[in-house]
Amino acid sequence: MQAAGVDQIRERLAEDGLRAGVAASLEVTLGRIAAAMERTDRHRRQLAASITYIPGRVFPSFAGSALTAGVQPGHGFGPTPGYWWAIQGMRVAGLAATTDFLNVSRGNAVPVQPGNALHTFTIPVAGAFADWLPGGGGLLLDGNGQASLLFTGTSAATAITVSMDVIQVTDAQLPYYLM
Repeated sequence: MQAAGVDQIRERLAEDGLRAGVAASLEVTLGRIAAAMERTDRHRRQLAASITYIPGRVFPSFAGSALTAGVQPGHGFGPTPGYWWAIQGMRVAGLAATTDFLNVSRGNAVPVQPGNALHTFTIPVAGAFADWLPGGGGLLLDGNGQASLLFTGTSAATAITVSMDVIQVTDAQLPYYLM
């Protein structure tokens, strides 16, 4: 079965006989390859426009005495509906002593469920920063309100600051980002 366009090309090249059929098939095949490359390029541009790197996103500071603190996505911090955040790195400043710790968990309510624990931040010396790199696709937060972060722990600090580097992805592009 021949593709549309082959007959028109064959008529143009009819005087060359067999070579005309081969040339027509080749021209149509090259046209299809060019169209596929254009679609791939258009998809890559759409993907690039749908993924944004956001460095240094800062969670509102909270006092060590105010633990538990939480955040619901779409409510002042986190991705808005229609987007996901892939948290690539998280840093904690303000832990005052080596006995201080800050747990981060995924959840929507206090008390935090143990199965939702993600990481514990501690410091080796007073005043140091603690960090965590979730790796891979990152720690995913859904802007449609299905995931949130909760912070619990013990600290004498007057202010704890959590900052994050995130990659923001649209709902439609998340599967391609995760591939």
